[in-house]
Amino acid sequence: RDAMRALLGDHGFALYLKYDEGVPMRMLAKQLAGAMHRTATPLSATQAGELLQIFMEAKATEPNDSALWTKVFSRAEAILTPAQWHTLSGLRDETVYGEAIGRARAASKKR
Repeated sequence: RDAMRALLGDHGFALYLKYDEGVPMRMLAKQLAGAMHRTATPLSATQAGELLQIFMEAKATEPNDSALWTKVFSRAEAILTPAQWHTLSGLRDETVYGEAIGRARAASKKR
């Protein structure tokens, strides 16, 4: 981290950290767009941008996954069609399941 800070400077390093924090949320938005790409209701660029903003704001204010997804769902319903919202629901289920498996694996390695 020190080498990165020295290379980028304080301002550049702060921008990098902000970008890096958003990578998981951008990946979720990209995954959702990909899941909808070949459907009757693909995600528009505007919707993708709004959804990314929703993800980023929820991640910044919510301490746990359950609260994060609750906030995302409450706001995303206004910008997504019912079919898109259903796809988002499936993505949430996959994400939550994957994270639970990751936590269980990590816990079993500590024993």
